[in-house]
Amino acid sequence: VKKSVLSAGVTVEKGAEIEECVVLPGAFIEKGVKLKRAIIDADTRVSPEKLKSAPRGKNDILVIGQRKIQTSKEISAENS
Repeated sequence: VKKSVLSAGVTVEKGAEIEECVVLPGAFIEKGVKLKRAIIDADTRVSPEKLKSAPRGKNDILVIGQRKIQTSKEISAENS
């Protein structure tokens, strides 16, 4: 875990790599997950399989919820 903010009740399994992330309460990060520049919603379980279909662009922030994964640009476009 590097340059990240982890809330109370967060579990990061050994072998997961988290950098420049904000992880909200109760989130569970499985081993093998590699995340950089992401926000993980409360009570969300993140697995390597869940991230396979994650959209990613250069300089995007990934927003991971229980049901949906989006980039910060996608969220901005929806709210415009």
